[in-house]
Amino acid sequence: METNMSDEMLEKRLKRAKETHWLLAVTGPNEFAIRGKNSENAHLIMTKGVDALECSCPDYRHRVGPNGKCKHMIAYEEWFINEVVG
Repeated sequence: METNMSDEMLEKRLKRAKETHWLLAVTGPNEFAIRGKNSENAHLIMTKGVDALECSCPDYRHRVGPNGKCKHMIAYEEWFINEVVG
């Protein structure tokens, strides 16, 4: 997981990624929908192999950007996935 994010930002997102019960669904080639079990909102992750390239969540789009990883991308890359659905 390579990023230009500060260590503090990355640790915060890593902690949240580890603590969440994640549901993952394949939505297309190199695309997955991911959501926390207690969340109504799913976000799309674009991938290349085991690397998450971008996410549709507001955190990635507005704060993290292309040089970082949101909690959804970290959960995918570190395989903190609890259930694969659909």
